[in-house]
Amino acid sequence: MSLISDVDDARKGKIITIPFYHDKLKKYIFLTKGVYHLVGGASGSGKSAWIDYNYVLYPTYWYKNVETDIKLKIILRSMERSKKLRIAKWVCMKLYRKHGILIDTNSLLGWGVEETKITDEIFELVKQCYALVEEELDGVVEVVDGIENPTGIYYQLVDEALSKGTLYKYRKHGEDYVLTKQRGTHKSQPVRVQPEECPECTKFQPIYIPDNPKEVTIFIIDHLQAMKSEKGYSDKQNLDQMSEYTRILRDLYGFTPVIVNQLNRNISDTFRKVKTDLLPQDSDFTGSSNMVNDCDMAGILFNPYKYGLNKLPGSNWNVKECIDNYGINRFRSFHLLKNTYGPDSQHFGYQFIGENGIFKELPNTISDYRPIAYPKHEQKITNYV
Repeated sequence: MSLISDVDDARKGKIITIPFYHDKLKKYIFLTKGVYHLVGGASGSGKSAWIDYNYVLYPTYWYKNVETDIKLKIILRSMERSKKLRIAKWVCMKLYRKHGILIDTNSLLGWGVEETKITDEIFELVKQCYALVEEELDGVVEVVDGIENPTGIYYQLVDEALSKGTLYKYRKHGEDYVLTKQRGTHKSQPVRVQPEECPECTKFQPIYIPDNPKEVTIFIIDHLQAMKSEKGYSDKQNLDQMSEYTRILRDLYGFTPVIVNQLNRNISDTFRKVKTDLLPQDSDFTGSSNMVNDCDMAGILFNPYKYGLNKLPGSNWNVKECIDNYGINRFRSFHLLKNTYGPDSQHFGYQFIGENGIFKELPNTISDYRPIAYPKHEQKITNYV
């Protein structure tokens, strides 16, 4: 009867979904229990910023500013950059939103310059924004840096599930199977129970029962190619193993996986430029087709100008007009390639403020590109001035 209960809850407005920030995109995709998002992007496309903006910062903001029955937990496996540098970017975003200061991580930390431009006054604002970031993420977001192999990631998440729920599973006992329940960690000893305790469980289908059915746990892996390899595994076997684990974490434990994948390099091959257009395709995901097959949503963040595209087919956006006098490209597009629960084959345009990782959705028709190429600010502190 769980389906009927879910339908009835939806009728009463008790929907366990988290919307996306962007008005156009949120009509197509959303976050909820048991839905697997696969996000791709070439190097320098801004995919980590996209992940932070859409899967960490906005869901946390939404959760803390609306009345909801949902309990939210976000686990970010940051394997490409340290937790400190990730938070530094979020502080840059906060400085821009609250004080109009356009600053990048390099300038914030004084990298590549002889003398920092961080005055005493700005330093006080940095400390205030850092405290705000810490406060907003507290109790919701856990950032784990450092590389790990698929099995290590899997067991960390199994332990997360078993710390707040019960796994019922039939296990071999002599010639028979007996029903067991397990809590705590994956190393906890399963306890034998009577079949009546979980009649839905069978020899072929274990059952996980969360303590709070309305808790949504988003786990993010950024990104797959930075994972440590399982012993003796090829790159493809490593990715296939993670894809198999991801299905289990989604289907059995009800997690919301968000997996970040580097694109194939052949997106820029001369042959492809001549024979086809360069818009992202399913085959651009690196290493394993299993991930595209397994996921519920697949999308690619794209920098058209990097591949010599001044316009996207079917759109009016002029990519060249989004570049400032310093050669900084402010345009990105997001291409929705697979969407199990809605329409796919859609693309969306964004202003990308790379200094702080902000994405602003663009209208279909733009008469003046200057505000896009030159983001409005009260003060600009970067090495590119």
